[in-house]
Amino acid sequence: MKVERLLAIVMLLMNKDKITASELAEYFEVSVRTIVRDMEAINMAGIPIVAHQGKNGGFSILKNYKVDKNFLTPDEIASILRALSGVNKALSDKSVNNIMEKVQGLIPKDKIEDINKKSQKLIIDMTPWERYNPQEKKVALIKEALEERRVISFNYISSNGLTSERLVEPISLVLKLYSWYIYGYCRVRNDYRLFKVSRMKDLNMLEDIFEEKEGKVEEFPWQKSFSSGFPQHIVMKFNSTVRNRVEEYFDESSITYDEAGNLIVSVNYPEDEWVYSMILSYGSEVEVLKPKHIRGIIMERALKISNIYNK
Repeated sequence: MKVERLLAIVMLLMNKDKITASELAEYFEVSVRTIVRDMEAINMAGIPIVAHQGKNGGFSILKNYKVDKNFLTPDEIASILRALSGVNKALSDKSVNNIMEKVQGLIPKDKIEDINKKSQKLIIDMTPWERYNPQEKKVALIKEALEERRVISFNYISSNGLTSERLVEPISLVLKLYSWYIYGYCRVRNDYRLFKVSRMKDLNMLEDIFEEKEGKVEEFPWQKSFSSGFPQHIVMKFNSTVRNRVEEYFDESSITYDEAGNLIVSVNYPEDEWVYSMILSYGSEVEVLKPKHIRGIIMERALKISNIYNK
């Protein structure tokens, strides 16, 4: 991923007097043009990059800007290693392994044991409990398309079960909770869209290379795409038999208890299929008290389930 590559380039430049764009391109398996853009990004971030012209040219960090291996505290290095470890588990990316090795190379020998202890106190693991991750190959292909600015095609199954063909210029790969999403410009809808990777079928990377759209990713409203429903104040009553599950899932400030020991949960959630599925996952151990129309939707779906088993 770009951020990890930028960090790795800085680490390399800190330990070398000079390095060429072609050497970096070969090392990171990207184009020379990509490396040049990376250098511009590093320079804009405040790290002065010097471009040397001629036969023995290349890039370097301004000499009087270089720092020694103590420029990061043990806590800061431990935090970097934890974050990179979490990314590596989620992406299974060999380049992240390389970056971790370079960061570890910054640790003075007398601090290695201390930093190892600190990094082990918090472990970030974003992988599913199952050993087999069905999305792994899709994520790897999308990541490659992002790096090469290639258009991807796929059949997309909406939450309503409708299938549509899509051509997308990928912008960002997003890990939200336990699910992967791709945010990009959909050529079919002529607009920006967020797609859940698990709903993408027949995924392919095309030869078509696209020009990057203007604007920063943080300016794109992809966060709003996670839920299209309007916020609703939902009140639910849970049986005490699922107390542990409810207390683990909902914030304690949203939970009260009645005289019978039932849990009354009050939350503000956008109304969508996820909300209905979440409520139904508790089966007969939950009752929707408010609002009336969501109570009706859950009752109707529960009756349909009952009818299936009463045939």
